[in-house]
Amino acid sequence: MKTKLIFGLASKKVHGIYLFIVILILTLSCIIAQILYPVTYSMLDYHVSAQGGINANPQGHIYWNIGMIITGILLIPHMLYLHRSFSSTSPKISIISCIISIIACLSISLIGIFPGDLGLPHLIVGCTTFFGFIIAFNLDGIILIERKQKFPNQWPQTWNYLLFYFFLNCSFIGALIIPEISLNLDKLPFDPRWLSFPIWEWTLFISVFIWMIGFFLLMPEPLKSKN
Repeated sequence: MKTKLIFGLASKKVHGIYLFIVILILTLSCIIAQILYPVTYSMLDYHVSAQGGINANPQGHIYWNIGMIITGILLIPHMLYLHRSFSSTSPKISIISCIISIIACLSISLIGIFPGDLGLPHLIVGCTTFFGFIIAFNLDGIILIERKQKFPNQWPQTWNYLLFYFFLNCSFIGALIIPEISLNLDKLPFDPRWLSFPIWEWTLFISVFIWMIGFFLLMPEPLKSKN
């Protein structure tokens, strides 16, 4: 069972429990780091990686960084699971997506090793994480389109998938563009922090994991699992 889980060969039920535990570890590391933050932590004011900053969060950084290291490693079997589920539909795209997503997972772990205090190394692994997942997840979307054509009866409501992809890509584009646009705006009828980079980074961060959960729950059956 352990070997099957590690290599993405477990049943959907078993893998679902595994994915839940991974997300729980990440969530708890964030909660603990924010509780121990020297001041009241707000997503409107502080970047995601501020939780793991040695100087920014002297007491709580260790919990968040360890959580990121563990999360990145534990997410790799999930990427193998996705690859196994879709490799028969589009082998080439599936292997490319799998490789990119595993690189993104390793980058998550490296974020815990290279906290924001280190500057450039942290920026590189952070960008690799976000860009990697966005590219890999959209490649999976292409596979789903091909699968719909081959197995139309196994396809859930299309709008469910479109909703997750809309939220994921809009948050990514928003994180790239909106903070830059807001710099050129003088007066706003609302709190300008809603247009700043921290809240949009958080939106992207959360949307990546919402996509993982939602995509997994909506994946068509059968998954060709061997139990």
